[in-house]
Amino acid sequence: MVSSKQTMIEIFKNKQTLFSLCLMIVLTLFAYLPIFQADFAGCDDTLYVTENDWVRSGLTLQGISWAFTHFHSANWHPLTWISHMLDCELYGMNATGHHLTNVILHMMNSVLVYLFFVLVTGAHYRSLALALLFALHPLHVESVAWISERKDVLSTFWGLLCLLAYYRYSQTFRRQAYSLMMVLFCLSLMSKPMLVTLPVLMIILDIWPLERNDARRFWDKMPLFIPVIGTGIVTYVAQLQDLAVNPFSSLCLSSRIINAFISSVDYLKKTVFPLNQSVLYPHPGNTMDWFLGVLCALLLLGLLIVCICQFKKMPFALTGYLWFFIALSPVIGIIQVGSQSMADRYTYVPHIGLFWAVIWTLASWVRNRFTQIMVVLIFCIACIGYGAKTYLQTQFWKDGSTLFTQAITNTQNNYIAYNNLGVCLFQKNQAQSALDHFNQSIAIEPNCLEARLNKAECLLALNKRQDAILEYQCVLKKSPDDIKAHLGLAELYRKGRQFETAIEQCQTAMKHTSAPEPVFVKLADIFEEIGELKKAAYFYHQALLLHSVSPITHYQYARVLVSLKKFQEAIDHYQQAIDLDPTFAKAYNSLGALYAWNDQIVKAFKYISIARKLAPKDQEILENYKKVSLLMHQ
Repeated sequence: MVSSKQTMIEIFKNKQTLFSLCLMIVLTLFAYLPIFQADFAGCDDTLYVTENDWVRSGLTLQGISWAFTHFHSANWHPLTWISHMLDCELYGMNATGHHLTNVILHMMNSVLVYLFFVLVTGAHYRSLALALLFALHPLHVESVAWISERKDVLSTFWGLLCLLAYYRYSQTFRRQAYSLMMVLFCLSLMSKPMLVTLPVLMIILDIWPLERNDARRFWDKMPLFIPVIGTGIVTYVAQLQDLAVNPFSSLCLSSRIINAFISSVDYLKKTVFPLNQSVLYPHPGNTMDWFLGVLCALLLLGLLIVCICQFKKMPFALTGYLWFFIALSPVIGIIQVGSQSMADRYTYVPHIGLFWAVIWTLASWVRNRFTQIMVVLIFCIACIGYGAKTYLQTQFWKDGSTLFTQAITNTQNNYIAYNNLGVCLFQKNQAQSALDHFNQSIAIEPNCLEARLNKAECLLALNKRQDAILEYQCVLKKSPDDIKAHLGLAELYRKGRQFETAIEQCQTAMKHTSAPEPVFVKLADIFEEIGELKKAAYFYHQALLLHSVSPITHYQYARVLVSLKKFQEAIDHYQQAIDLDPTFAKAYNSLGALYAWNDQIVKAFKYISIARKLAPKDQEILENYKKVSLLMHQ
């Protein structure tokens, strides 16, 4: 085998390479074209972008520090946070830009898959076929179309670069190549810990296609397990902190194992026939079908035996099959995270092995012109079918409502989808429809506390205070430490002017949280309403000490400072609110009004004019604009 550098030069001199790259880019763009009309999905996108103040603030040193030093959303993946911050810096809250980044990363991953297999096998057309299946398969839509799944495409990008560096090392055994490989591996793990299996996957590559027989082939993987162990511990702690890991008391080990067998076969079925896709496939819990689980286990074992028996003739079949299952193992559900039985996004890296096993096996069966034509025809039909299905599936990511409606249609008893659809409807001011969906979620799973909390908020919006209180109390009976329930009750009592009771709820919440910033904000709201402005200012200040990048808290604090006649401090905090959220119309308006009150009419006109452009229908802003316009012309 020629050296990596010579082979790479030859690849890029070859017209087949340029044709292949152009074909992949054009087909991928077409398949994902609907995503450029899509909004944020509302499924974790609030946690990752739209309601995450650190991310919305753009790329800042303070934000980068937060990304590396904090757990959030049951994960530690600082590079993913930084990529979202960079998107906000470039695109603001324009969802199209965020989607574009994901699509670009997916195209780059497809290109890297192609380059890697051309490098290590020299088979251009088979590598192109593999890369096209990877680029166009509908099960990958979730990883690409879901903005929150940036971590998937980003970690795979670094992981594939790591494999290219590993190939270079395997040909030269140079320290520089090994060091680069280690750095890229760490970058992958800091984007998402999915590729903790990469050292084992490298051993599979050593069998085929690298066919390494040297004495170093095992020992050079050992240092890679150091970041694997570290990442595993950090991830497990992060998910335990966020209560994302289901204990064995709630889901027994036997059910997890049976689900692993059933879902593995489902992944294989959906790879061939990607039908009835859903953003969430609810876990059946401890009511698993044992007979079906045993049948699936026997099927998987049978396929493994066939691959082993054919190893001498077709080593790629066994290695591809092993790659699929080893890459899938971190998310197969033995350590159950979340409430899903499986997920389309989990196939993103595992599919590489499955596709190479199928493509090289089909190629090995070609004996004459007729079989060659048939294989090419089957592949073209598959690409057209998968590309069309990807185009259709991408349309469901238009917004949260269409996404969760599809999930409800394509699955049974999907209480999480009902809850999430209710949230989307509530945000569109369709409170009664939202309430119906929350009730449906609770009817399927009475212990779904998130649905009860959302239902209580919805009832409060419908002026059904007593019913809302009952829902919050129901949550607290099952989870006495639930901060959201305590704060929900505090808000409810505040609106009912039962201020002492509201403060008591906040004090109770304070005892049960290590992150009291929302409690401080709620206390500040209460004290501001009852006219105790110094206490309100104190609690807003405390909240900002803990979370200094909240534009709304800066705005509320500034408003209280104005009442306390601390005008310069108020101006500073209004300005910080604007810096953190350049679309914050009320902050511009209030800052302009404060300048007008201090006879700084030019500055007042500047800020209120911006507010008018941002919120042209806001009556208060329009009134201020008229007043300041008159003053400007006097």
